Amino acid sequence: MCETFNAWILVARHKTDMTMLEEIRVKMMERIEKLREFADTWMCDISPIAIKVYQDNMAQSIRCTIKWNGEYCYEVEDTSLRVILKHCVNMQTHTCTCMSWMLKGIPCAHAIAAMHFKNIEPINYISHWYHKFTYLKAYSTFIQHVPNMQMWPTSINPPIEPPPIKKMSDRPKKKRKREETEHPKSGKLSRREKDVEKEAEEEEQLLLELQLQLLLPILLLAEEEELEEELVEVVEEELEVLGLDSFNQSGGGKLRVISHGGEKRSSADIHECAYKPTSGVK
Repeated sequence: MCETFNAWILVARHKTDMTMLEEIRVKMMERIEKLREFADTWMCDISPIAIKVYQDNMAQSIRCTIKWNGEYCYEVEDTSLRVILKHCVNMQTHTCTCMSWMLKGIPCAHAIAAMHFKNIEPINYISHWYHKFTYLKAYSTFIQHVPNMQMWPTSINPPIEPPPIKKMSDRPKKKRKREETEHPKSGKLSRREKDVEKEAEEEEQLLLELQLQLLLPILLLAEEEELEEELVEVVEEELEVLGLDSFNQSGGGKLRVISHGGEKRSSADIHECAYKPTSGVK
């Protein structure tokens, strides 16, 4: 209930004390009036939600068989499910072994079947919690109207001065304090998750640079040895995926490499690579 109320006053709770209390008072006054007017839409003296539950139980009671002990107790067999369930209804204590009648205050399907067996009207056994009289009694208190703040009478008591303002080192906190067992809402990454994501990107970039160092000598030797065009095309496709341009014809047949950092290198820097194949390529 506290969480629901905090979400209901979400706009007002960030304002000053007097403004916040005034907006909450107006919201409560309007809500009580709307709930009081809702009772005028009822078709009978019982709430619509209770009537809906009562009608569902009434439909289920058709598939129940009754065995009466001759006093106040009834043995009811419920055949609405695949497994036949047997319940005991006590009309004197208004109880049933299915526990639904005691928990909801509305006769269950087994109790309704027992009442029909004795020609009793089940709707009269619905608890007074769902009656219109009880509902209106809950909202019988009115919140009185209040004039504008400038029209309030002036107090003869000395004014209450606010405490001295102490400037904090950080900006004012507007979020409420969460409980120890409450999990934060998803949608934003924490600082630790951002660091982990950044480390993964750096590792991926290092892996791409290592693959560049391994593929550049193979492509250079393929050009010098005049290998088949299919091998050259396959290697060039791999280099394009890794960020390497194709042969630069205007640059004298040299390779032009564009790394992820923006630095350009030519085929003259191939000797700096860590891997140089010397055999197996013809």
